[in-house]
Amino acid sequence: MAFVNHTKKFVFIANARCACTSMYKQLEKESEGDSIEWEGGLKAYPPQYHMSAKNVVKEFPETEKYFKFAFVRNPWSRFLSLFNQFYPRYGISNYDKWAAEFLKYQSFKDLCVDFKNSSLSSQIHFLPLSDQLSLANNKVDFIGKFENLLDDYSILSKTLNFKNNLNFHENNKSHLRNDKTYREFYDKESIEAIGDFYKNDLKSFDYKF
Repeated sequence: MAFVNHTKKFVFIANARCACTSMYKQLEKESEGDSIEWEGGLKAYPPQYHMSAKNVVKEFPETEKYFKFAFVRNPWSRFLSLFNQFYPRYGISNYDKWAAEFLKYQSFKDLCVDFKNSSLSSQIHFLPLSDQLSLANNKVDFIGKFENLLDDYSILSKTLNFKNNLNFHENNKSHLRNDKTYREFYDKESIEAIGDFYKNDLKSFDYKF
């Protein structure tokens, strides 16, 4: 589930493919000795691992007044990253039977164009981040960007008085270096299809292709 620190009174909302695993590990280090809620930890099932802000407050009403933060990412870049992570190149396991939907499509473009009609569009990893971060009575206090991960984390760490620099695994280093290459995988039709599905993310977080 989302990381809740009752001692320091903060909540981290973990959005898929936005360095959330690295952030979880960092917060665990920063929260040593604190009272926390983090059921399942890094082994939590996806609906808990990527619990929305609204569901966190519903489950833990006291967190409505806690400092809430999350990271977001360019929708086209994030979508490609999700595709690369979950496309079942080596078969389907019981854990990710939902990923069999990918095999209906002959190409990445075909998936993009039909994505809104597929069962993948309602899968937790692919939900618009603007939906994941929406709250009825207030808003998420800090939204950093994956593209500015280190700088934004530095701002966050000063706000929350964190002691350590962010350490993130090699996959994230590769993503940061190669993030701009996502444009090579899209054409006009697929750009429009993904842009339309994530149109609220584009508006909420000021992203363009």
